[in-house]
Order: sequence, then structure tokens, then C-alpha cells
Amino acid sequence: MNFRKSIPYFIAIATFIIVSLVYFHPVLEGKKIVQSDIQQFIGMSKEVVDYRKANDAEPYWTNAAFITSGAHRVGCLIRETCNLNTPLN
Repeated sequence: MNFRKSIPYFIAIATFIIVSLVYFHPVLEGKKIVQSDIQQFIGMSKEVVDYRKANDAEPYWTNAAFITSGAHRVGCLIRETCNLNTPLN
């Protein structure tokens, strides 16, 4: 194989590597993108988490979000309480 024919391929690969390192430099430093949907979920689920800690039970409703259903939309830990077909005791 002729080395001169492969030079453009090596240049292309090196260019892609350099562009990737420049583009992803903040990620390589450990920075993260702030995701607003994740931040909003954490804020809305705080009431559910606080209720679990205080009462050692799964909440069925939350006032932290404008939703037309129970706390299972914000997050639940127990699979049975997430199922809408299970009757509440």
C-alpha cells in the first residue's frame, strides 16, 4: 500500500479527533449541561420525597405540580402504587 495515498485519510481522522476534542472540551473538564426537565422533576417530586421520609408511606397525591392525576406521575417507588388498576386500601 502506498503511504502517500493514505495521507488524506490520516488528515481526515486527525481533523475529526481535533474537532471532537475542541467541541467536547467542557464535558472533558467535567461540566454538565443543565437539563431543565430534570430540574423541574426534582422540584415537583420534592413533596413526594418529603412525604415518604416523614410518614414512611407512599403518597397518592401531590400539590406540587399542575397535573390531573396522582403522585405516580411525579414519581413512585413501589410498583403497585404506580399501577392505576390496583385498588387503593
